[in-house]
Amino acid sequence: GDVVTRIGQVHVYLPLRALPMPGYWPAGELIEGVAATGKWQELTPTLSPSCAVFPNFGPGMQATDGSYA
Repeated sequence: GDVVTRIGQVHVYLPLRALPMPGYWPAGELIEGVAATGKWQELTPTLSPSCAVFPNFGPGMQATDGSYA
């Protein structure tokens, strides 16, 4: 989650966080394992019916060889 929510990280990406403006307060940084900062929902390869705290190690989240699916 922090791959797209934390500003100033040494990764090759553009943060998806918008700047606050009157009437709009974007969510803060997503921190792994902390439910209070947000949840995520798997959309592909298998659509999850609900959101979960990241990381979520439910069925189908990793390949049989232990790699991430």
